[in-house]
Amino acid sequence: AMIKSVVKENDIVWTHSAGPIGSVASWYAKRNKKKIVTTVHSIEWELFFGAITFPRFFSGVFNWIVRKYIKNVYRRSNVLTVSSKGIKDLLDENGVKGRKVVVPLGVDTNKFRPSSYKRASKLKVGLKEGRKVIVYVGRIAREKNLLDLLDAYKDLKVKASLVVVGDGVISIKRKLKRNKVVVTGFVDNVDEYLQAADVYVIPSSTETSSLSTLEAMGSGLAVVSTGVGDMKNY
Repeated sequence: AMIKSVVKENDIVWTHSAGPIGSVASWYAKRNKKKIVTTVHSIEWELFFGAITFPRFFSGVFNWIVRKYIKNVYRRSNVLTVSSKGIKDLLDENGVKGRKVVVPLGVDTNKFRPSSYKRASKLKVGLKEGRKVIVYVGRIAREKNLLDLLDAYKDLKVKASLVVVGDGVISIKRKLKRNKVVVTGFVDNVDEYLQAADVYVIPSSTETSSLSTLEAMGSGLAVVSTGVGDMKNY
């Protein structure tokens, strides 16, 4: 009822997901002949299957249903905004119809910049000054593959600290903490953690432009990433 009321009161509806809230908002907007702008933050069918596990026998059917559903939601929009030409091309290749406009992401390089004194930066966020720091920034979710990162971390032959800046799935957080990983929860000083780090790792199975990776690069970190989304071009 609230979504319906808000849609009726406005001229343009801006959605950020093909999930339940975005889908309902765009449905009411289309019904009430409102203009719709949708920002594509993720490859939603990859996100869906990364977060939920289906029996192999049904996975092909569910994949087809989810893709068709998402395409239908996107089709309601007057324009889709995407973060790069690569994401635009990916949507085109997967049969997502409609006008698409590239709106590149930017990083505030006055905020996300290399540390001038790494030792002090580590102490500022409570990290040991004599250790290398590996950091990940983002949601703690299954498709982010943080348990793979944990396995790699446990195999390191040098002393290092692994810091996960973010929050999310409780079972994953518990396993990380049991293995002495620093899990900060959501914070408003991400830039300070990046300045304290030596290496940024993002092991995700699905991404678009990954703003956190751009922020890590702006902070002068070495980056280890999977080759998904635009990260393969960075």
